[in-house]
Amino acid sequence: MNMNTFIHSLFAALFVCLFSFQQVIGQSYERKVLLEHFTNTRCGLCPARNASLDNLIEGNVVPTYRITYYPSVPYRNCVIHQNNPTEYDARRDYYNVNFTPQLYTQGTATHAGGVLLSQNQLDGEANQMSPLELKVVFTADANLSGVTVKTQLDQNLAGSGYVLHVAVVEKTVDYNAPNGETVHHDVMRKLLTGPNGASFDPTTAAHPQSVPLSFKPDASWDLSKLYILAFVQNTATKEIVNAGSSEDVTTSVSDKIEVSGLSLFPNPVKDLLTVSWNDGETGQLQLWDLTGKSVLETTGNGQARINTNELPSGVYYLQVNVGEAVSSRKILIQ
Repeated sequence: MNMNTFIHSLFAALFVCLFSFQQVIGQSYERKVLLEHFTNTRCGLCPARNASLDNLIEGNVVPTYRITYYPSVPYRNCVIHQNNPTEYDARRDYYNVNFTPQLYTQGTATHAGGVLLSQNQLDGEANQMSPLELKVVFTADANLSGVTVKTQLDQNLAGSGYVLHVAVVEKTVDYNAPNGETVHHDVMRKLLTGPNGASFDPTTAAHPQSVPLSFKPDASWDLSKLYILAFVQNTATKEIVNAGSSEDVTTSVSDKIEVSGLSLFPNPVKDLLTVSWNDGETGQLQLWDLTGKSVLETTGNGQARINTNELPSGVYYLQVNVGEAVSSRKILIQ
């Protein structure tokens, strides 16, 4: 080998090493495998194939999240579907699902000889990295449950059209279905960011970011079985960038961090509510009515004033997020 060839080979090797190093830096977080499962309580094929998927997921070493949707195909009179038809069918329409059961792994339809997912297919998704990390904190409360989704992005995502989905999921639902199934796993109850998700900024300059959300749990849900699943998806390619779950970080009513020095005055309120807290830190405030609808959002540094003139009289819940701390208060507007 002559000197020129040697130098050329050396630089080529250095370039490959540098490129690989940059890739490692930019792909810093373990990518969790997201399974989007479509089923129906009146589907005759579903019990056997769903049971096979349950067995695959249970105890598997591959870090996996599942969310289960109940679309109107093949039967609109599926009881679970009727609990949230709009959001179930929004996901069905997005993936163009025409039958059940079906499974989408990381946004791609998967099937393997009569089963929804094989161990080989799941292994193929393992040990992947992502530039995005999602952490989810969930404060379960029967009156007003609080959610905070925290994101960290180590490199810009390619292109545009990314959305954040945040879902309320019930770990198991006991129901004697017409098709013979009695336990239903990872049932999506509500999409907190709406059927189409919330716009997600794919640039590092926008992160770290903290997204506060709240909802009023339905009385029919088992509060002790609820958890929150968040994921970022490219709407064009359907690729899942990464996902996170509140099951990774458990926060209960008893051990949550309260906002220090939080006070509200006056309460009951007629026109102007003053909210204050210690340290002058930036806080994010959301006001919710008794149906779980967000009616107002604002921010403040140690203090915020909320004009209640245009809101109907009644009981509301205010959630205040300051850093890691989350507090909820009931207010009465007269």
